[in-house]
Amino acid sequence: MPLETATEYDQISSDVYVSGNDVYVVGSLAPQGGAPAVVWKNGLLYAQYNSTNPNGTGIGNSMVIENGDFYVLTGNQISGVSANNSRPSSLWKNGVETIILNPGYTNTYFVGSYLSVKGSNVCIAGFKNGLPALWVNGVVTTLSNLPGSKCTGIVILNNIVYVSGYILGSNGTYKAMRWSKNLTTGVLTSLNLTPFTQTGRAVAIAVDEQNGIVYTLGSRTINSVSEAVLWSDTTPTVLSGATYIQDVAVFNGNVYVLGKSNSSGGDNVSLWINGVLNANPFNQPQPRILRYLALK
Repeated sequence: MPLETATEYDQISSDVYVSGNDVYVVGSLAPQGGAPAVVWKNGLLYAQYNSTNPNGTGIGNSMVIENGDFYVLTGNQISGVSANNSRPSSLWKNGVETIILNPGYTNTYFVGSYLSVKGSNVCIAGFKNGLPALWVNGVVTTLSNLPGSKCTGIVILNNIVYVSGYILGSNGTYKAMRWSKNLTTGVLTSLNLTPFTQTGRAVAIAVDEQNGIVYTLGSRTINSVSEAVLWSDTTPTVLSGATYIQDVAVFNGNVYVLGKSNSSGGDNVSLWINGVLNANPFNQPQPRILRYLALK
């Protein structure tokens, strides 16, 4: 699918979203996220977003269509500010911008990376003051007070918002995490997917709405052995042959994982379907990786 207006080296994509027969890609026309943030629809430039924030330029991070409303999450790059705080975010609903929290240099603004919308609940995972945080309908909750920790995805299921990510402990090791917040009671729960001496990171998250299951994709190391893992709620399944994992999606009860494998002696783009490896589903013999997976 060609992305028009700029060369392939000048533009970046951050997310892909499928609605009906339409495929949307969110990103920017500049390689480092310069203005404007854009959305492509079925390969053609569809919308551009120029923030009213005078301090920065835009990058499209994520998008959702819910109940006919078109939500886009953008960030606004500010030079001279640390990476975790350099993109105070804007939420666009049907083209109308809301800058999230204070967009100035006061370290009180919110830096959003991942968006999920269900009904009237708008949820964003990202950073506040350099720490992983969750924004829900204007209320921000810090998920960890450990610097170096990060959110990597967000989903909503049965009025609970789930966030994947990892924390960096004081001993320099990572722990794969899944945070959840009940949207009715406000109760926040932290789940360590790599307990005891295990280490690891969670890199993506998806839900099976039909069966009420949350899938978290990540990696773990046990006794110096590293492996790719897909957690079904809290039950881990090792993805055989994986050398790299990127994204997870659920379609018609089937669970798809995108990554790379060492099958056939190469480093091929691979797809695991319900845990079974398809070593070259896109007929790409050269080493390469697709970044995002969306199915509908």
